Amino acid sequence: MKDFLKDYFYYTRAERNGIIVLSVLAVFFLGIRFTMDYWYRPPSTDYSVLLKKIIEQDSLQLQNQPQVSLFPFNPNTASLEELMALGLKEKLAQTVLNYRSKGGKFKSEKDFQKMWGLSATDFERLQPYLVFGGGEESKPNAGFVKVAPKLTNFNPQTASKEAFEALGLSGFLADRIINYRTKGGRFKKKEDFQKMYGLKPEQYQQLEPYIIIEAMPVTISGSNYANTNVPSNLPTAYNNVPRVSARKVINIDVNKSTQDDWQSLRGIGPAFAARIMKYRENLGGFHNIEQVKEVFGLPDSTYQNIKSSLQLSPIFKKLHINNLSLTELRHPYIKFKDAKIIFNYREQHGAFKSVADFKKILGVEPSTIEKLSPYLDFE
Repeated sequence: MKDFLKDYFYYTRAERNGIIVLSVLAVFFLGIRFTMDYWYRPPSTDYSVLLKKIIEQDSLQLQNQPQVSLFPFNPNTASLEELMALGLKEKLAQTVLNYRSKGGKFKSEKDFQKMWGLSATDFERLQPYLVFGGGEESKPNAGFVKVAPKLTNFNPQTASKEAFEALGLSGFLADRIINYRTKGGRFKKKEDFQKMYGLKPEQYQQLEPYIIIEAMPVTISGSNYANTNVPSNLPTAYNNVPRVSARKVINIDVNKSTQDDWQSLRGIGPAFAARIMKYRENLGGFHNIEQVKEVFGLPDSTYQNIKSSLQLSPIFKKLHINNLSLTELRHPYIKFKDAKIIFNYREQHGAFKSVADFKKILGVEPSTIEKLSPYLDFE
C-alpha cells in the first residue's frame, strides 16, 4: 500500500521545480493585489476643461442647425433647401426630389402622407401648409390663405370629418377620431376627447368650451328618456343644438340577431358587430348572455350598457363528440392539445355516454369541461 501511494504521488525533478515556480508566482500576484493600494496612486485628471469643450461644441452645433420655419409650399415644386427649411431631414427631402424626378406627382395630401420616411408628427405639422395646383398657384406663398378655425358646438361622438376640419383639426387627426368611434370607442365626458392621440393640449383648451357630450338616457317607469337638464355654464350657442330625443328601447336575440341588429345597440360599431357574429358562429351559439363578454376587445363598459337589451334562445350547433375526427374537433374552448387528449381517450375507452364520462379525461382542465358541457352531444 505504501509503495502504491509513493508511486502515485511521485514527481520528477522537473515537475517539482514547476510546482515551486507556480507557487511563487501565485504568492507574488496575490501580494500585488492586496498591496496595490499602498504603493500605486492613480493620476488625478481634471475633466472640467474637456467637459467645457464638449458643451461649447454642442452649442455650436445647435447654432449651426437650420432654423425651422413653416410656410405654404407645393411638394411638386419645392426645392431641397425649402423642404429642409420646413424641418425635413436632408435624406427625406432628397427622397421627395427623387420621387418627382422619376415622374411621381403629389395630387393630394394623402399622396404626400404616403412618402416613405415621413413621420406622422411631421405630416400633421406640415399638412396645413400644403398647396397643390398648377401654374402660379403651385408656387409657395402664391394665393395661400390659411383658413381660421370656425369654433362651434360639436359632439365628438357624431361629428363628421368635415366638421372636425372646420374646427381646425387636421384631416389625419379627424380620420383617427372617426376610426376610434367605428371600433366601438366612446366619448362619455370631455376629458375622453382630450386623450385622443395627436390632439395638442392647446387645441383641447380651445375646443373644450364647445364640446357637447350627448346626455345618457335614464330609465323612468320602465321607459328610456333623455336627460334634458342643460348645464347653465354652456355657451349660448348651445341653444342652437338639437336636444336629444327619447331613445327607443331595443331588444335583440343574441343567437338570432343580424349584424345590423348588433349595430343598433349603443357602442357597437361594424367591427364589433362582425366580431360578435363570428365568435357566435364558432361557438355554435351563446348558451349564456355573459359569453358576449368573451368577444375579443369588447370593453366591459360597452357590455354593461347593452346587457339589458340582450335576450337568449337555445344554441344552434352542438359538438357530436363521438363522431368528430381529430381535425374536426374544433371549438373556441378546445385547444389543439386538448383535442388530441379527447380524441385519444375516446379511441382507447370507447364513445362518451354522458358528461360524467367526459369528466374522467385526465389532462383537460375542469373549467374547460365545464364550459364545453352545454355544447356536447353524445348521440
